[in-house]
Amino acid sequence: MKLTTQVSIEFLTADSVSIATRTFVEDIQLGDAHRTAFINSPLGREQLQTADFDNTIKQAILTVWGKNPTLEDEPDEDDIPEEEDSA
Repeated sequence: MKLTTQVSIEFLTADSVSIATRTFVEDIQLGDAHRTAFINSPLGREQLQTADFDNTIKQAILTVWGKNPTLEDEPDEDDIPEEEDSA
């Protein structure tokens, strides 16, 4: 039995991408596709670069995204100051 993996770019926009990974045994898909999403922010770009995908996939996404991020990273909950009660 031959096991193959297919990786495809889905839902690619200027702000985000979804990458689907499918596993097949002799042309029969095993389970559902596994999807990984990235946003075009500084952190999202870093996560994309360190992800375990072929460089051609990464370069295709970065070509559409351009040189600069289009989104800002969301602050961590720990970085958001708590509001004080005014009562």
